[in-house]
Amino acid sequence: MNSRRTLSVAALLVLLSAGLAAGGEKDAGTGTALRFSGPNGQYALRVEPDGFRFSIARENGGRPIEPHPVSGLVFNGSAVRSGVFERGRSTGSALVFSVWNENGERADVTVYMLPHSIRLSLAPERASGALIQARLGGLRGPAYGLADHGAAGDVYGVEKLLIENDGGHNRFVSTFSIFPAASFGQVLISGQAEKRVGSSGSNTPHYVTLTGQETSVGIESALSAKHIYYFLGDPKTIYKAFSEAKKAAGYANVTPDYRLFGVGWEAWPLLSWDTNARSVKASLQGFIDNGYPLSWATVGSGFWEPGGTTTSFGRWNVNAHKYPEPDEFRAWLRDRGIALLLGLRTQFVDGLGVNTGGGRDGSAGAYLEGKPVPREYREGKAAGYFAQRADGRLFETSSDIFPQWDESLVVLDSNNPAAIEWYVNNAQLWGSDGWKEDSMLTGPARIYHDGHWNPVMTRLHERGNLVVARNAYVSTPGSVQRLNDTDGEEARIPLLTLAYAASGSPNVYTDIVGNYQQDNARYLERHAKLQALTASMGLGIEPWKLPEDVSANILSAARWHHRYQPFLFSAARRSAETGFPYTLTPLPIAYPHDTRARELHHRKMWQWMIGETLLAHPLFDRENTGWRRSVYLPAGDWLDPNTGARFSGPVELADYDHSGPGMPVFIGGKGVLIVQDAATQRLYAEVWPVHPGRRVSVARFLHPGSASPTSISLDFDRWEAAGLQALDVTLGMPVPVETNAAGALVFPISAGGNYKVVVAQ
Repeated sequence: MNSRRTLSVAALLVLLSAGLAAGGEKDAGTGTALRFSGPNGQYALRVEPDGFRFSIARENGGRPIEPHPVSGLVFNGSAVRSGVFERGRSTGSALVFSVWNENGERADVTVYMLPHSIRLSLAPERASGALIQARLGGLRGPAYGLADHGAAGDVYGVEKLLIENDGGHNRFVSTFSIFPAASFGQVLISGQAEKRVGSSGSNTPHYVTLTGQETSVGIESALSAKHIYYFLGDPKTIYKAFSEAKKAAGYANVTPDYRLFGVGWEAWPLLSWDTNARSVKASLQGFIDNGYPLSWATVGSGFWEPGGTTTSFGRWNVNAHKYPEPDEFRAWLRDRGIALLLGLRTQFVDGLGVNTGGGRDGSAGAYLEGKPVPREYREGKAAGYFAQRADGRLFETSSDIFPQWDESLVVLDSNNPAAIEWYVNNAQLWGSDGWKEDSMLTGPARIYHDGHWNPVMTRLHERGNLVVARNAYVSTPGSVQRLNDTDGEEARIPLLTLAYAASGSPNVYTDIVGNYQQDNARYLERHAKLQALTASMGLGIEPWKLPEDVSANILSAARWHHRYQPFLFSAARRSAETGFPYTLTPLPIAYPHDTRARELHHRKMWQWMIGETLLAHPLFDRENTGWRRSVYLPAGDWLDPNTGARFSGPVELADYDHSGPGMPVFIGGKGVLIVQDAATQRLYAEVWPVHPGRRVSVARFLHPGSASPTSISLDFDRWEAAGLQALDVTLGMPVPVETNAAGALVFPISAGGNYKVVVAQ
């Protein structure tokens, strides 16, 4: 059949029966554009033959997404000049086109018309590995996302930004960006197992352009691009569709583990390379004695035997001054309710290379002294568990950080399920509760794919291990996603916190409080208050050694985080289920049409929503040497729980006081929180007076280990605390209610229960 003939009535009926409508008298390639309606008529895709220029119209009247002025696609480094609709090969929601670039090369393009997104899959007939790119016209900003490359906050204006893992600051890699005001998002996801130039021997660079002239995503070294997505709708719709796209590409969200949402401790700032069982226990006991509710502790260095690394599985350094009795050490932590996390990497030393750093840990060069090749290396190599190049040679890389080794580090083949299972089973030999992943590969061709870590860490997570992820691609393969080591009060910390959330990974851990600037008490307090408002909080200083007021305020922040841990975790579970960043929602995403919310990052007014009730506004920038900064409150009723002051938004509060032990939050929205008692771990609901005149409101919360949510309904005309009561709807009886010092109603709840606050009878 001649694909350039006029679109037949039969072909039109096939498309209509599949929920798609096609218009235009001629196929693409003859001069007349084709128009296809998406499912339920929510959008329409228009394809012009010259340059395969495509555009997207909103059927609800929203601003259209214009076509690229020259060409909609690039492959093998050459722009597409024409395209033909292959109606005989198009079935269901899949539209198939043949396209030719300026070099006369052909490629198949399949367009999937999904309910809230459009997916493009491009497969060249002869692939060179040169640039593959999908391009639209320019959009109006702002835009957010791009994971570690999103440190600008509003990333609108980047032009062919190179996105890849550099082993340091950029280790969480994603091309996802969202234009909340334009109801649009885009991403290119490269499947880890997809073939690339050089097979396992080269990196996979990505590119993004977000300007007024071009909106594009691209990739090099790939032989095809099967998962290019354009998302349409409000932010909740976009994130849901993005979550489904990640799953389809093999990067599904994981369900977080409650334990990592508590307060933790890390050895590095205090002990550096010289960790040992005695010093670790002494510091942890100090935290316990000073009233810190610790849930987890990380030992990231020095636990392995001399000559080993973090992948010397189970071989503790039992030297008398290090970890002579690992079983006793683990039991000591377990008896105090503290989960043990160890540092972990996915690269192995062969023992034959050169330690370029001279073994700064005092042990890494030991294999050069005639010791045998490590067991793990021998086993993994013999079984074919390490990544190989196309010619069968092992993929080798290097690191100038740790272990400081020349180009003889090998990495796990994470495309091989047997290799992953071997690795995970060996990791259990350490006997720890979880891992702080911290691979740093800085040599040429740093990693054979940025998604290398996802399946490994996901499998550890599935085994019940706690996972603090650092390296990741598109989605977080652990309970939390860690920023790089933080240094000073730069805007990078809060900006990246917001960028991770905008990228669909809101369970942010901002790295250790105390990792840098240990003598700057003001900085340490500010970091503690900011971190308490995120998914996980980890301390690497002993705050009781700081000035008394700073020490008291850091303890207050840690106790606040522990008290609201159930609320933070509930938001994280909703994030995992829906894709929307409930744990930490940047204000421009929570309020996409609020123009003032879009400008906050330019003024260093870092703000976000936690769930649908808390608005966080930490003070954290180098230039502000005091304790006051302005706070913006969007539309709605807001209450400061520290002072009881009430405000009606939208309003900006100039020079708002951030000093003292109180947390920088406002309460609004649904006005319902859940907390835990520090001593008993009993759950309570807090109902705050922030909804005058609103008769019925329902808040739902998810708990660890429970499939049934807790439902709390508010059903009353006006707030009169003394005249309200709480009912356990399931049991059909009232529950005891108290009013706290800040004016909230507080009553006990059980996971999965249904409660209602009504006027007392």
